[in-house]
Amino acid sequence: MLFSNDVQAEIARVFSPPLDRGYANQMSLLYLLRTDLQNQYGQEGGTPVKVKSPLLTCLGIMVGFELLTKLWSGNHEISSSLTEDFLSKVAQVQKSKAQALVQFRHALAHGYRLGTKRKKDNKFYSFVVDDTSNYHECISEIDSQKFLVDIRQLKELFLSSIEEYKRLLEADFNLQKKFMVCLANLGDIQITNPVK
Repeated sequence: MLFSNDVQAEIARVFSPPLDRGYANQMSLLYLLRTDLQNQYGQEGGTPVKVKSPLLTCLGIMVGFELLTKLWSGNHEISSSLTEDFLSKVAQVQKSKAQALVQFRHALAHGYRLGTKRKKDNKFYSFVVDDTSNYHECISEIDSQKFLVDIRQLKELFLSSIEEYKRLLEADFNLQKKFMVCLANLGDIQITNPVK
């Protein structure tokens, strides 16, 4: 692991944008996730392209929100409510939509499906996924149980959340302490390229 005690160096390393050339030998989890997602939906800041794997892409983005929540909170094991807090406080998502996004993540992660029942109250959530970017929000309520998720808007929310969290992190010593503790617990990942 290339981990150091220099918080500014670690912030720069963890938040470095993905490059076209693919993977480095050793990288932060956020860098790896952003690189993988870029392979699904095109350059982060580029012209939108047809999403190759819509559900897999959405799951990757939701995992990204969880990873940001871990770094933000300092905890490498988090709850749904903590992810909802991150989405509300950092990503500026309305609380009810933050709850629906977390349930969307659960539906995808626990069965690769578009419906789930929330454990605490058995409320059912159903989702429709769209990648036409005809919507202004990443998640829109169709009725009390059904939500539309716009992949392109979800991507934009994820990318803006990365930037907002980074901005907050650079200015707040307490967030930096939490970031460094969580980073030490999460570690990095190493990809070994096969010999050709």
